[in-house]
Amino acid sequence: MAIIDDDWALLETAGALLQRAGLDVATYHGRFDRLGFLLREQPELLLLDVNMPAVSGDELFVLLREHPHLGQIPVVFFSSNDENDLRLLVRERGARGYLSKSWLGRDFAARVERFLPPLMPPAA
Repeated sequence: MAIIDDDWALLETAGALLQRAGLDVATYHGRFDRLGFLLREQPELLLLDVNMPAVSGDELFVLLREHPHLGQIPVVFFSSNDENDLRLLVRERGARGYLSKSWLGRDFAARVERFLPPLMPPAA
């Protein structure tokens, strides 16, 4: 899974919490080449900050959906915005859901895991 956020401290905290829960996490803090990062990582889930400079998370979401190799990545908006606004944004854009940054804590990994695609059973 991957997280894109412009808040370095929050990105480190969220990444560490998920890694402690046993998840493989790649993080990206830069303003540019976000699509290149996603092409390299090909995450099974993306936590995407909504409020970022240059290209906002909801604008990046639109670019992802139009991209032939990235359009199927499940996206969860990750923001400190008002939850009613986030619910509306999820409905408007078609994201998998949202997570409030205020939820960073001991059950954060469990909240994220609910959005992960189910594991494929081993081949017989």
